[in-house]
Amino acid sequence: MPDSEFWDAMKADRKKSKDRKRNAMHNIAKKMRIEHRLIFPNEGTCLLDGRVYYYAQKRTARVKGTKEYIDIGGFQNFVNVYARSR
Repeated sequence: MPDSEFWDAMKADRKKSKDRKRNAMHNIAKKMRIEHRLIFPNEGTCLLDGRVYYYAQKRTARVKGTKEYIDIGGFQNFVNVYARSR
């Protein structure tokens, strides 16, 4: 396999992975019935209640107005911690 084909395949796999993460975030939001509380400014970022950001690629969360990032295991854990503490 030439290098160009390899890198093209890697690029396609990364895109599919990002799509799966985005779809998972939307599906979890629908399942937990909180999609009305979420805003998705871009593909990998979620804003909950206008106060807490979740970054899917880094799996971190940040409260709006602060610079401190909190490690979160995944979107489901983010929802469990921040959506229920309202």
